[in-house]
Amino acid sequence: MFDSIRNSRWVAFVVMLPVFLFFVISGVYGFMQFRQGESGVAKVDGVPITTTELDSAHRERLEQYRAMFGQNFDPKVFDTPRMRAATLDSLLSDRALESAVQKDHVLIADAQVDDAIRAIPAFQHDGKFDLETAKVMLQARGFSEAGFRARMRDDLGKETLANGVSESAFLPKEVVGRLWQAAEEKRVVRFQRFDAKDFIAKATLPADAAKTYYDAHPGEFKTPESIKAEYVVLTLDDVAATIAVSADDVKTYYEQNKSRYTEPEQRRASHILITYGKDGSAPDKESARRLAEDVLKKLRADAGQFEKIARDASISKDPGSASKGGDLGWFGRGMMVKPFEDAAFSLPKGGMSGVVESDFGFHIIKVTDAKGGEVKPFDDVRAQIEAELRKQQAQKSFGEVAEQFTNMVYEQSASLQPAADKFKLKIQTIDNLTRRGQPAAPGTPNVFGPPMVSALFGAESLAKKQNVPAVEVGASALASARVLDYRPAAVKPFDEVKSAIQADLLQREATRLARAAGEERLKALQGHGDETGFGAPQEISRDNAAGLPAASALAVFRVATDKLPAYAGVDLDGGYAVVEVVERKAAPTVDEQKRTTELASWTRQAGAADDDSYIHALRKRFDARILKPELALGAPGADPAEDALDAAGGRDSGTASGESGK
Repeated sequence: MFDSIRNSRWVAFVVMLPVFLFFVISGVYGFMQFRQGESGVAKVDGVPITTTELDSAHRERLEQYRAMFGQNFDPKVFDTPRMRAATLDSLLSDRALESAVQKDHVLIADAQVDDAIRAIPAFQHDGKFDLETAKVMLQARGFSEAGFRARMRDDLGKETLANGVSESAFLPKEVVGRLWQAAEEKRVVRFQRFDAKDFIAKATLPADAAKTYYDAHPGEFKTPESIKAEYVVLTLDDVAATIAVSADDVKTYYEQNKSRYTEPEQRRASHILITYGKDGSAPDKESARRLAEDVLKKLRADAGQFEKIARDASISKDPGSASKGGDLGWFGRGMMVKPFEDAAFSLPKGGMSGVVESDFGFHIIKVTDAKGGEVKPFDDVRAQIEAELRKQQAQKSFGEVAEQFTNMVYEQSASLQPAADKFKLKIQTIDNLTRRGQPAAPGTPNVFGPPMVSALFGAESLAKKQNVPAVEVGASALASARVLDYRPAAVKPFDEVKSAIQADLLQREATRLARAAGEERLKALQGHGDETGFGAPQEISRDNAAGLPAASALAVFRVATDKLPAYAGVDLDGGYAVVEVVERKAAPTVDEQKRTTELASWTRQAGAADDDSYIHALRKRFDARILKPELALGAPGADPAEDALDAAGGRDSGTASGESGK
C-alpha cells in the first residue's frame, strides 16, 4: 500500500502533522470500540459520544497542555469541570465536521495522503520517510496499511473543509479603517487604586467561617486517588541490545560505505575576478579574457603580487573579498559554481589555477589551505557501525518482538517478571500516580500518558492487580504495568487546611472591602469632579494598558468621551481602581506598512470567526446536542468554585461602572 510513496516526489506537507501524530503516537486505535453498549453524554447525527470517549479526549487534552507548559503545568488550573465541558464542546465540533465530510463526499487524492504520511516524523529515519519504519510502527499499533490510509484520508477531509472557510476571509476597506481607529486610539487617564492589602486589617470573619467553607466545598480539599505500580518498557534499543553482529558483517559494511566515514573535503582559496561589460574590468568578453591571461603571466612570474592585484578595484571586481586580498574563506563542495569548484578542488595547498571561466567572469584561483578527504580508520568507527547494524536488524524484527511481548504480558498476567526475564528488561516502580498521569522526561517514552493511565485505573486492573495489555508509549516503544497498591480519593482533615482557608477568605473579604470603597468613591465623583487621590496622568492603549487586566482595559475604552473628565470603576487583581479619563487621542494617519501587518492579523481573526460560524452551522445541521446539561459550557455547577463566588458577589468580572461608552 505504501509502495507508491517510496518512489514518488517529495512534497512538503505538514499542515496536518498534529493530527497524524495524535493517531500514531497517542494510542487511540481502540477509540471507536467504546461506542457500543455505553450511554452517551452527547450525540451528533444520531451517533452518541460516550463517557469513555470524553474521558479519553480530555486526558489527551491535558497531555497536550502538559507538553506545552512543561514544569509550569498546574493540573488544578486545567483539570476542572469547565475544561472538561470545553473538551466535550470540541468533540461535538469534530464529529460534526466528520459527518460533513461523509455526507458532502469530500474527496482527498491519493497523492495528498502520501505526502501527509511522509511528513510524519515517527515514520522517518535520518530525516527521510522510511517504509520499513512505517510498517513496523503500524504493525506494533495494530493498524493495517489500508486502515491507516483511510483514517488519514478522513482527517484530511475535515481539515480541508475547515481551512476552506477560514482561508476565504475578506475584510472591506471601511471595516479595516474602523479597526485601525479602534486599535490605535489612546486615552490619557489617572488612577486611584484601592488595594486589597490595604484593607486586610479591616477584614473580619465569623468564627466558624473556615469550617463552614470546608463543609460546603469538600471537593476542593480532596487528595486524588492514586496507585503504586510496577512497569516494564520495551524499546527499539532493548531489542537492538540482544542482537549479535558478526565481525565480518561490520567490516563488509565499512568497506561498502567508506564514503560515510570520509571527512568532507574543504578548501580555503583566494581569487581575482575579472569581469566585462558596464563597470567591468574590460569592455567585452575577449578583452576580459586577454586581461586575465596577462594577469596570470604576471602572477606566474611573481606570485607575491596576488593580494595586491586582488585589492585593485580596477582589475578585480569582487567587492566582498577585495578588502581581504581576495580571500573567500573555507568552503566545501556544492558551495561554489561548478567551474570554480572543479578548479579549486583539483589544486593542492599553495597551488594556483589557470584562467577559469564562470557565469561571473574570469577567475584566477589560489588555494591557500586544504583539509578533509581522509577516511576514518576502521577501529575508530567499529562501535558506531555495530550499533547501526544492530538497530537496523532491530527495526526489522521489532514487530515480531512486540507481538511476543504483548502476548506474554497478557498470557502471564500475574507478574511482569517473565517478560522482564525474556526480553532482559528492568522492572521499575512508580508511586503516587494519579489519573492525571506523569510527564515523560525529554527523549524518553511517554509511559504514563492517557492510554496507560486509563488501563491502570480500569476497574479490572484495580480489582485483580494483573498486567494491563501492552500499550504503545512512543515510536517503537511498548510498555505494560500492574497495580501494586490503590489509595482512594480522600478529603484532607480540616485542621490540615484550616489556616489556608482562613487566609483565602480574609483575602476575599479584603478585596470586597476594597471594591466597596472604590465604588463609593466612583459614586461621589459622578456627582462632581474631585482631583484628590489620583495619580499622575498616563497614556494607555488597548495594547499597552498600564498593567490593567484585559477586560478592565476594554472597559476604560468603552467610557463615553463627549464630556471629559469621565470616570469608570474597574476590577484589578486583588483590588479595584477608579479611572479618570482626561483626554481621548484619536488614531494617527494610517501607517500603510503597519496597517498591512495588522490587516493580516485581523484577516486571520475574521477567518477564525468564519470558521466558528461554519462549525456552529454544521452542529445545527447534524443536531449536535449535549444529553447531560451539567456538562455544557457555562452550565451552573460546571465549576463549583466559580458558582460559589458568583453567589457571594465576590468574583472579579472585569466590568466597569460609570458612564457607558460609545
